[in-house]
Amino acid sequence: MTQLRIIFLFLCLIATAFSASSCSSNDDGSSTAIPTAPSDTPTNPTTRSPIGTTPPAEPTPRAFQGDESQELTAFDFTDQLHGWVTKGHEFYATMDGGQNWVLRGTLEFYVEQLQAVSSDEGWFSSGAFLFHTTDGGMTWTRKEFPNSVRISDMEFIDPEYGWVLAGKELFSTSDGGETWSVNTSPCLSSEAGPVVSFVNEAIGWIGCPSIPGAGSQLKALYRSDDSGGHWTLISNSGLPGGTIAPGHVPAGGYMHDVFFLDELNGWISTTRGGLIKTSDGGLSWTWVSVGEALSVGDEFVTSARFFSLDEGYALVSTHDGVLAHTDDAGATWSVTFPPDYSPLPQ
Repeated sequence: MTQLRIIFLFLCLIATAFSASSCSSNDDGSSTAIPTAPSDTPTNPTTRSPIGTTPPAEPTPRAFQGDESQELTAFDFTDQLHGWVTKGHEFYATMDGGQNWVLRGTLEFYVEQLQAVSSDEGWFSSGAFLFHTTDGGMTWTRKEFPNSVRISDMEFIDPEYGWVLAGKELFSTSDGGETWSVNTSPCLSSEAGPVVSFVNEAIGWIGCPSIPGAGSQLKALYRSDDSGGHWTLISNSGLPGGTIAPGHVPAGGYMHDVFFLDELNGWISTTRGGLIKTSDGGLSWTWVSVGEALSVGDEFVTSARFFSLDEGYALVSTHDGVLAHTDDAGATWSVTFPPDYSPLPQ
């Protein structure tokens, strides 16, 4: 009997390898099948996305593409003497109003927005990320920021107060980016990249561009008097059946930037249009020639900063880009960067 029992157990072991059941032997030599409970976990578990989809990629800073390493991408000035400019991977600073420029360092990522709050401290954005410097741009540290979509614009009026537009949300900080509050942008769409400008802790504007085409783009301008908590429509380009605004902003050109010097005077930078100015808080606008004055052809202005009604700078993106300076309200312009600039033959 013992030999038969051993043979039976041996056969059960072989059978178990090919079935979902196991065997046991009773004292009398008979057998009982013991069911094996089904497992909820596959033998070799793998993570799969639904058929026809791919997992969303983790956001990353924007990398350089093609020949962008030669482009003038962004600039800012804290006053008439101190300013920064980025050209591809290179970061430059001036302390004498653009007469001389010093290479401060190199950058790993493409700079989309640049903001200087002092000659030492400032910010830049790349993709969905914010970077911060306290040593004049020689080193940059990524700043934690509660966002996963591309930053379209930002504004810091001092080391503490700042606003960042990302998608349909407006983030604000009052402690230098340590903590952030969030409000909803008044723009109906964020696809074309809303832009923002504040003149103090309370008063600011958001420009809302629509999808551009054939040199034109419907635009809307909103104003806030409570740090971005509420917004009032100031002007737009007109839309059949849409809200009628008190003022009118031209449809010509593709909006890239808005800057207000005070509550009345502001500028909108556009490509395929140029620079437009308001002196009544955004109700009406007039064109300011930049490209024609520089003999660079079409009006492609991506940003502008003014210290007074007469003096300011504009970034013209024609070719690899130039930084131009005016001291007569835009009647004439001269190139201040790059230092070796020479106009292309007409």
